[in-house]
Amino acid sequence: RYRDVTGVQTCALPIYEDVIRVLRDPEMFSSYEGWKRIQTQVLGREFLGAENDTRNMIATDPPDHTRLRRSVSRGFTPKMLTMWERKIRAITTEFLDDLTAKADDGPVDIYQDFFALFPVTVMAMVLGIEKERRQDFARWATDVLSALSIFADADTVDRANKGLTEYFGEVVRQRMAEPRDRSEERRVGKEC
Repeated sequence: RYRDVTGVQTCALPIYEDVIRVLRDPEMFSSYEGWKRIQTQVLGREFLGAENDTRNMIATDPPDHTRLRRSVSRGFTPKMLTMWERKIRAITTEFLDDLTAKADDGPVDIYQDFFALFPVTVMAMVLGIEKERRQDFARWATDVLSALSIFADADTVDRANKGLTEYFGEVVRQRMAEPRDRSEERRVGKEC
């Protein structure tokens, strides 16, 4: 256990059994309370959480977390992961080709040009975010995750949350108004 520079008590768990114990004891180790502490003690503002009807899976505890996780788990079956493998390989190739081209012109920043963007790009693909909106998604995701930093700017985090909420709210409205046949997406996924 230690206190970070903001005074928030934190602990690191390098032992597998300890991690499992924490995951199985949400009353003692509450994700909701942890996010609340980050918001209030690090960002210095009121935590809206469930009172704001927020559905942030990371900031929820069972049974809400279990329900939310179950609703998305269908997208992470071995069959779906196999379908995505080709797309992820294509994204990887694209990133590496871009790095190679940049390296021809001089030094590259492997973190900025690959490690910071690659996971967010894959998440955007998994979530079905249009390619032309992936930069927005990357910015929003980075800014939301910055809430974990002692250098977090509450306005930046709020703007990112608003951007994500508006974007996905519109996606949900469109999909509810015009349900899509997902079988075509699965077929295309196999071909990519």
